[in-house]
Amino acid sequence: MTDFQDRSPVLGEEIPFTQIERTGVQKYGSDMILAEHQLEILVNGRREAILSCTPSYLAELAAGYLITEGIAADLSEIEQ
Repeated sequence: MTDFQDRSPVLGEEIPFTQIERTGVQKYGSDMILAEHQLEILVNGRREAILSCTPSYLAELAAGYLITEGIAADLSEIEQ
């Protein structure tokens, strides 16, 4: 793995909601709900870690994890 693809992050989706105040007044709006992804990192076919993260830049996250933990010295040691 030597180069990373440039991609826009996918963080979740806009969800509409209705807020009802104690007075009974209803307000409408929307809010961003984050998506969560489970990323399994394998080293030589063995599970090294499972990380909870947003579903974007997964290759970069995995590479950073492997290098930070000392499992790989640099990107040249990492395969997809």
